[in-house]
Amino acid sequence: MNTDGDKPSILIVDDDKNNLFVLNDILESEYTIYTAKSGQNALKIASSLNPDLILLDIIMPDMSGFDVLKRMKEINELKETPVIFITGLASVEDEARGFTLGAADYITKPCHNTSVKVRVNNQLKSVMQRRVIERNAMLDALTGIPNRRSHDKRLTMEWADAVREQRPLSLIM
Repeated sequence: MNTDGDKPSILIVDDDKNNLFVLNDILESEYTIYTAKSGQNALKIASSLNPDLILLDIIMPDMSGFDVLKRMKEINELKETPVIFITGLASVEDEARGFTLGAADYITKPCHNTSVKVRVNNQLKSVMQRRVIERNAMLDALTGIPNRRSHDKRLTMEWADAVREQRPLSLIM
């Protein structure tokens, strides 16, 4: 999660400057906003910033939003990041394809300010709830210290680092 203070972060991806401006204007008071004008640029920005939510247009010149979502699902750090398609494609088939690929929601243009705010807020609530559950799952309920699951995860990470950097790893229990 990349936040500025306590504000959740959103990456808006659209090749149309007007759409970027409108969405930014709707959301900037409550969220930290990042923008990208192409699919390739979106993948780079998302990989480096790990935003809490991505708003993604489907029709773009270099790579469709469908292709961007497919590639995101292959990147470990991004596969759980919710994506809301905001697009002019209004057919049931396009919407179904978006959901099949793993989109969290689908909004057709022109979109209404209130609808965008509510849907974005709902997705971000789910993200925050999932993170609380994941964090609590790593702690012992009685003592509040890291549990076995946390230990195993940390050991796996340290082992991978030791192998990659060809250094020894010691463990004291």
